[in-house]
Amino acid sequence: MVERSYERQSSGASETQIWTTGVAEKIIKCLEEKNIQVCKAKPNMGKVKSCADSSVESANKIPQNVLVEVFAKLYQERVQTPRFQVKLINLMTEHLKQKSTLESLTTNHMKEIVLASMHIDIFKDSEYIEVYCSFKEVIHFAYKCLEWAQNCYNELESLAEKNVQTDSEIIGIMVNARQAQMKILTDILKSYDSFEFVFKPWLRFFISELFVERSNEYEHDKLHKGISDEIENILKQIDIFENDPDASQKVRNKIERDHSFEILVLEECTRYQIHLQGRLRKRIVEETIHNTPKRLTGKLSGHNGKN
Repeated sequence: MVERSYERQSSGASETQIWTTGVAEKIIKCLEEKNIQVCKAKPNMGKVKSCADSSVESANKIPQNVLVEVFAKLYQERVQTPRFQVKLINLMTEHLKQKSTLESLTTNHMKEIVLASMHIDIFKDSEYIEVYCSFKEVIHFAYKCLEWAQNCYNELESLAEKNVQTDSEIIGIMVNARQAQMKILTDILKSYDSFEFVFKPWLRFFISELFVERSNEYEHDKLHKGISDEIENILKQIDIFENDPDASQKVRNKIERDHSFEILVLEECTRYQIHLQGRLRKRIVEETIHNTPKRLTGKLSGHNGKN
């Protein structure tokens, strides 16, 4: 892989500064070895200078003012999606389609994907670190989605052991489902708000492919698939309201008005009973759900936001 570099005249001097992908990688590695997560917050510039000095030959040391400019640009507010980001997430998604895992993406393909994403732009001083941090942020969010899905599944699966007999027990299951759903929504919104690099709309397709890649593990498990589908639905609703200043509340309102997730959970939690007791039990469950919407909505709304 050929490294690219740029040449730049420092203020009032003829000295040529060289910044390559190799130098950027060494600076990142040096900072991380000092337990400084460069993608989480702007690092101490003294430590950045120390790492930069150890990453290049003495004749090519990068001046402090150049490093300050690089990291100031890295953490400036972004008002639109960088062009490389679409390419980056598309490449990551393609690797998932080819059966890569999140671990193999990070371990085996990260540098390849980062450099390929940068080919659409002229290489700039901070670009490698920005693309690297965007990659890491996508991977981190993907792991969180898997964690939220599994935690939700563990919580709701235990409800299947209960012998549901009464309306109040049915509503109790749906209340638990609503609480789990709202927790996932809150976690996603909170995670999105903490992003430094990635623009949200491009994430949905990557997460969707991630769940497809893992779907064979849960081929006959409708509850697990329902949870994955609900996470995708939340991401889709966030995309729909992307530029709305009240996006978070509007997404929450739309999710709260839709009881399909609670119904799916109830059907899965009572599936073994339906099998034992036949069509009559299924009809009773469906009538209880659909014929008491006001009472059900009232019960559920009283639990919104509670974890």
